[in-house]
Amino acid sequence: MPDGHRILPDGCMEFVFQPGDAFLERQSDGGWRLQPHLLLVGQMERRTDIRPSGVIHTVGVHFRPAGAAALVSGDLSRFLNRIVPLDTAIDGDLDPLVRSLRRAPSARSRASLIQRFLRSRLRLGDPAMAEAADRLADPSAPMDIESLAHCVLSVRFVQDARFQGSLVS
Repeated sequence: MPDGHRILPDGCMEFVFQPGDAFLERQSDGGWRLQPHLLLVGQMERRTDIRPSGVIHTVGVHFRPAGAAALVSGDLSRFLNRIVPLDTAIDGDLDPLVRSLRRAPSARSRASLIQRFLRSRLRLGDPAMAEAADRLADPSAPMDIESLAHCVLSVRFVQDARFQGSLVS
């Protein structure tokens, strides 16, 4: 794609920090829309075409499957196939962060600011779901769902699921 970049879906969500000039994103009608400087990229099922609009200073935080749940409350499916301003996804005023990122003298200092921001937003998650996500993401140890349930979820939950399955089948 001349003067641009094609992003293919990978099943993961991202936070993107663009303290430089924002990127343009191709819309379904073929037109281009200026992206926000800070955005949340939901789980995508289609490609996204972008191109720079000027000076590029971009940092992306790529989450493991379900990893964004540690920072974003509520049902993450509301972001499926969507790219939205980050402040609407995490309910906060991020203008001070944008100003700090723009004033940062180096990529290292921008990364440090983003790390502090992420740590400040971290919510304690469900340890069982975090373990399940880690196990599913480990390519060296493929695991089927029933085995995963036995390792991570309570035996009672598995028994209830089997009982419910026998009623529905």
